[in-house]
Amino acid sequence: MSESNTSREIKSVGHPVKVRELTVKRLEKITPRFLRVILSGPDLFDFVSLSPDDHIKAFFAAPGQGPDFGRPSLGPNGLTFEEGKPTPVMRDYTPRWFRDKELCLEFFLHEGGSGAEWARNAQVGSKLVIAGPRGSRIVPEAFDWYLMIGDESSLPSFQRRLEEMSPETQGHLFIEVENESEKPSFKAPAGMKIHWVLRNGSKASDPSKIQAAIRDLAFPEGDYFAWVSGEGSWVKSTSELLLETKGAHKEWLKATAYWNAQSPN
Repeated sequence: MSESNTSREIKSVGHPVKVRELTVKRLEKITPRFLRVILSGPDLFDFVSLSPDDHIKAFFAAPGQGPDFGRPSLGPNGLTFEEGKPTPVMRDYTPRWFRDKELCLEFFLHEGGSGAEWARNAQVGSKLVIAGPRGSRIVPEAFDWYLMIGDESSLPSFQRRLEEMSPETQGHLFIEVENESEKPSFKAPAGMKIHWVLRNGSKASDPSKIQAAIRDLAFPEGDYFAWVSGEGSWVKSTSELLLETKGAHKEWLKATAYWNAQSPN
């Protein structure tokens, strides 16, 4: 396939940032350590999410502070918080889907995280304050093939991306999870080949297993766009592998650190 640089341009679309208070409507366990939370509320009336790269900020009480925290509001210089109350912890999450006035977020229930702790204790009727998305980054379907590499934290974004791809899309998806029980079902174009990598007790920040699988794959011919996401050091090392040995182009690689092994909260 031969495409012009214009047709492969990554487009950015800005959105007005709003603070929204939402209510948990349903909870669905996906795997032993993944929870789907469906939220609703009148504040969603103008919610927009155009890309699987989007993220919202969710606000949680910091450990040891109790459930109450300073509610965020949007001022001329960005977010501000109520005075006299603890500042909340802010964490980014991918909108898994938004339809029928409901927003779906998915939480990986790892140890030590404020978001994971909130999700473990969430019930129908629980409240969650979010802001964003600030904007959408739209990658065109103009590449010869696509590469997606991630761990459990990447699943919401990757699953959404696969569902939104055209049926003709070609590529490879590498996902590292702890064991067989952590493998969710996927809806993907027939041309997207899924490669599961099981840690089976290895550290989640150790990239050796997934990098071995990537090295072993004979990459297809043509230009590709790559997404790499997961633990920070894991993402950095794996991105360097692609750039140095697998012909990746820096402008066609999106690397996102969803969490850090040194600070999982």
